[in-house]
Amino acid sequence: LRYNTFHIFDHIEHLCEIMSSKLPFDDQKLEMEEVEGLLQSPPKNTNARTSTQGSSRSIGNRWSYFMLFFGFALGIILSSDLNIWDFEGGENGADTTKLPPPSSIVAPTPQSTSDATQSSSSIAIPYATPDPTPDPTPDPTPDPTPNPTPDPTPDPTPSPGQDTTSEPASNPTTQPNDESTTSSSESYVDYGATNYPIPSHVVKPDPPLSEQRESDLAKEWGKWEFVDKKQGQRPSNDYCAEFPNRDIPRDKFPPSAWQKDTEYLKDWLDQGIKLVDRAMEAILSEYGHGKNDESSMGMSFEERSAMFQMTIYDLKDEKGPKPGKDGGTNGGWTTDESFQGLVRRVLHALITNDSFTVILGGHSAAAGHGNHFKQSYIMQFHKIMEPVFDLLGVPLLSRNVAQGGLGTLQHSLGFRDMYGEDIDVLIWDSGMTEGRDIKAVDIFYRQGLISGKRVPYILDGGGSQGVISFYNVNANADVGAIGSGMVGISECVDEMQCEKLPYATRYMRCSEEVVSLCKGNRFHSNCWVERDDVKPEKNQKEKPGSQVSWHPGFRVHQIEGRILAFTVLRAIKQGLEKWQQADKYELPDDAWHVANYYAEIRKKALQNNLPNGCKELPLPTRICDIPMHGRAEFTPRPNPEKTSIVSLVKANENGYKPHVASPNLYTGSDVHNPFLDLPDGAIDVQAIVSLGRKFEDGRRRAQRVASSDNNSSGDHRKMSSIIPGLGWEMIGVPAGYCDGTYNSECGRDKNNECLLSGHNDGRGGILFSSYSGWLVMTLPAVEHGLIVLKVEDYHSANELTVAKGWTSIDNKGHRQLRGNTTESIESRALKAAPVEICDNFSFEFAIDGKITTWNKERYIEERKIAQRVVELLTLLDDPNFTKTPKDVELAIRMTGCGDSSKIAFALTHVYFA
Repeated sequence: LRYNTFHIFDHIEHLCEIMSSKLPFDDQKLEMEEVEGLLQSPPKNTNARTSTQGSSRSIGNRWSYFMLFFGFALGIILSSDLNIWDFEGGENGADTTKLPPPSSIVAPTPQSTSDATQSSSSIAIPYATPDPTPDPTPDPTPDPTPNPTPDPTPDPTPSPGQDTTSEPASNPTTQPNDESTTSSSESYVDYGATNYPIPSHVVKPDPPLSEQRESDLAKEWGKWEFVDKKQGQRPSNDYCAEFPNRDIPRDKFPPSAWQKDTEYLKDWLDQGIKLVDRAMEAILSEYGHGKNDESSMGMSFEERSAMFQMTIYDLKDEKGPKPGKDGGTNGGWTTDESFQGLVRRVLHALITNDSFTVILGGHSAAAGHGNHFKQSYIMQFHKIMEPVFDLLGVPLLSRNVAQGGLGTLQHSLGFRDMYGEDIDVLIWDSGMTEGRDIKAVDIFYRQGLISGKRVPYILDGGGSQGVISFYNVNANADVGAIGSGMVGISECVDEMQCEKLPYATRYMRCSEEVVSLCKGNRFHSNCWVERDDVKPEKNQKEKPGSQVSWHPGFRVHQIEGRILAFTVLRAIKQGLEKWQQADKYELPDDAWHVANYYAEIRKKALQNNLPNGCKELPLPTRICDIPMHGRAEFTPRPNPEKTSIVSLVKANENGYKPHVASPNLYTGSDVHNPFLDLPDGAIDVQAIVSLGRKFEDGRRRAQRVASSDNNSSGDHRKMSSIIPGLGWEMIGVPAGYCDGTYNSECGRDKNNECLLSGHNDGRGGILFSSYSGWLVMTLPAVEHGLIVLKVEDYHSANELTVAKGWTSIDNKGHRQLRGNTTESIESRALKAAPVEICDNFSFEFAIDGKITTWNKERYIEERKIAQRVVELLTLLDDPNFTKTPKDVELAIRMTGCGDSSKIAFALTHVYFA
């Protein structure tokens, strides 16, 4: 309640609505950072995420809610046994970490660029016209109270005794001694991601279409009928791979390549355009705006598709209209140049058989909490667009990297590995948790623009209009925002009338008299379908948790996925038509090549810095201008077996590395889930776009093998003699392959009470205490002399089961065998109060064997709290560290708090460049 006291009444009213909802309190899983987000900005009634499913409130109950809230708050304060900071943040049960005590929470500083006032004039656009009544609400003004984060610049002259630096150790404290009793060699099963198959991105109709059903749909809608008459005569090699960004000049295509075959192109382009038209018409029919629907008779395509159209703005015109803070009630907004940039990216993928990648970063609402993972909007996009891209010869990868209760900063600092480097469309949707943290929003977009092999089309999904506008105006970045689509949704006035609406539109808008209808039909999800081959060890809940008022339901996610799909479909169609209209189908290289296009955007982005943006983070400012690598135990992540911290870790004397303690209960696809079925008569867009698809068909593309920059530099120098410790343990990491994709198999461990939820987000880490010894890692190809850690320093040593009962580092002389510890990590209750750092505390790190020691005071000075629960330690900031990329050994440990304190740390991220 420390924010914006003039809004306090609305805050109380909204929180009371949450508390008085019909859902059991245990199912609501309040996420503290999201509650803080609600406190910072009361719910808006302009977006379908909250208002369109019945968010109106009764004025008559305000005072009763007021008293209810304060009674509840007083009860919490007076209850000494209740730790109010222990809110659950993970959807699938993997997140067992505690939030820090209030003293470590830093209130975010509200900052944003002001939206330009829209004028009443309109501009000529091909899709839609600007909303004549834009949201006049200005962006929040900066909090006059400065952020209490310490000065990011370390003291160049530390006080005596605070910093001790020594040369590489020849006999470190963890060196085995003659008195130690070493255990026999033990064998550990690694239940981490490496044991699970990499999931396919292919989406098949579920259940499969019967021959009769497929035939009936094909008669009504048509189907893919293209056949390559020379399929066996095509080159088998990847002839685009040798050119930067696969920008092969036209005259370098092999003579027998399909790109030079005019007969092939004539039929393929015709079939491709029909496929895209079929997909768009299916979406329109799904929402009651098909060309044969009674309400659409006599209307043009543009009129029928108004809810999916993007308004075109010119952000560089200082006097022209500007978009509001959200995406609007149609399909969103973009600029004409930006949309043409999307067309270029699509054309490039089509011509070179390259992949097309869409990445989402955000909070729990974006992750889809309260719903099945596959109901989240980025997965709904993938469900209908993967068949389209596949038929056109392009592999589609869609990844939901949103994380419950968090923002994007913890992954943005290692963007190149945490989100990936082959991104075509990048979406930020974290307004509830970091909408006012302009620094975090800026580094997400900035790293997205500068760190990958591609420069993405960036989309705002939650209120970052000011940041993306800056990069459009100053760097020519391609930008846009996703709208709500609510302009095309009919209002429910009673249950009978609502049930007659198209299934996709029901219960999305309700009149004030029947608002409970929308609330009661927001979610449609379950936790288990009985099957003979798998029996859960835990009783399964009736429905996933987190079905709260600020989490949108499945229909809102679906419409956002359709809006994104419609935008990409229009780009595909425009690209195909451009190619079709080229003389002899010889499309000029400069119409689709991307290398120079990307280079120019990247160059300008680096030349311009957003005021109050990335460089205000409590970190070396170079992080804003250098592509950052990272390894983490938070999920989801691309290539999780290669991007984990454990992939860097050197095994200890027993051959042990920290690992996930409990495997997935089962692998493979889930059985058919009736909860995801469409009712009779509903339009099945996925089935329609899949007509004519043969899943065993290899088609024309030579499969491209994705490259990886996760390899070492090749400089395999002899590392120091620091010996890895024995007391490190993994916590909070969900089992399985958690890469955020449609067919990911994540979190199916024996303790999960909602196995069908499918969510990938978890807050894992490697736990250590004063008795754990050294964790030794090898960071690959360090080039710019930057190493930063993200740690959680509020854990209890009681969580560290591997070191249970130890009385010294590695418990030398008294060490229990690891095999004697059988307690499941996932089963521990982490509800103890946070532990203070003891006075004798020391944090030590060694870079290539050179040990640096920080005492308690120096550690607290160096620890930078960039966001709530984002605590960062800069271990290396030296531009002259190396002249060429090299592998670097990094070792860390803590000492001094073994007997007098029960504190433990968790290492969650390692960032480097």
